[in-house]
Amino acid sequence: MKECLEILNTSEERSSEEEEERDDEQLRKKEAALEHLADLCENLDNACDLVKLGGLEFIVSRLLNDPSSGIRWRSAHLIGCACQNMPAVQSHLLTLKALPNLLELVDKDLNDSVRIKALYAVSCLVREEESAFQEFLQLDGFSVLLRGMQSGLDKLRTKSAFLLHNLLISHPEHRVQTSTSVAFKETRSLKTFFVFEALQSQMPSDGYGAAVSTSNSLNLGRGSSSVLTHSQLDPPAKGW
Repeated sequence: MKECLEILNTSEERSSEEEEERDDEQLRKKEAALEHLADLCENLDNACDLVKLGGLEFIVSRLLNDPSSGIRWRSAHLIGCACQNMPAVQSHLLTLKALPNLLELVDKDLNDSVRIKALYAVSCLVREEESAFQEFLQLDGFSVLLRGMQSGLDKLRTKSAFLLHNLLISHPEHRVQTSTSVAFKETRSLKTFFVFEALQSQMPSDGYGAAVSTSNSLNLGRGSSSVLTHSQLDPPAKGW
């Protein structure tokens, strides 16, 4: 783990064309280091070690905003792996102001993989963690999910719908408020309002089925005619 962090902390200074190939090799090493750390953090003890070593500070402050999309999405994936079902790590990430950064990536990043992995990290951070959910509300996170549901990217659209469905099940007090205010404020779209109504009408049924059937039946996004299946909507810890 320490070796991976040392690789990630290596600066990239391009002073000549001769060094470009070396820079590309360094980039590949950093991507590999992030992937290895993500694998390690599937183990809860390793996730805690990453916090102790200060790895998350560097990842949140610098790598989530790296010019390379490969670094950004791998960093978001690592954050999700490290904090899932780990209240201590989730709390630490909140102190690092990771959530606004992640929501920004979900909402505005130009790379599809970055948006999907950032949504995975948001899901791991806010689900079953009340303090993170409260910050999610303060940051108008429901509006971010709404815009994700209107994306032309199938995977982002469906996973946004699933996360919305899950959050409204665990926090039913926000069902009516969200469907009546956020939908019209952010999208001014009857179609989006009906998304909320359909999701809520299926609670507490299977979240995957509700998200998939609602997204397909209302044909969100750019009007894709493809139909998503359960196999395309993996559980939160997989398939992102």
